[in-house]
Amino acid sequence: MVGWGAVNGVDDFVFSGAAERYALDDTVSTQLRRSNPEAYRNVLARLLEAAGRGMWNADDEVLQKLRDKYADADDSVEGVA
Repeated sequence: MVGWGAVNGVDDFVFSGAAERYALDDTVSTQLRRSNPEAYRNVLARLLEAAGRGMWNADDEVLQKLRDKYADADDSVEGVA
């Protein structure tokens, strides 16, 4: 995902769409998390990285949701929770 923004740049709607579909949609994110927890964590990490690098102008509420989900996913993958 970060490669999209790094190569030619993309509009915010690309990252926003990915966030809405894979991270913020409860049905899809639950299924992804169950079937491949590391991939789910990676999706969240890439979205946060894109925002951190200024490739995506996400609003603060979305970023906080992604951070919270990442913390939970990381704990789960690492066996903390």
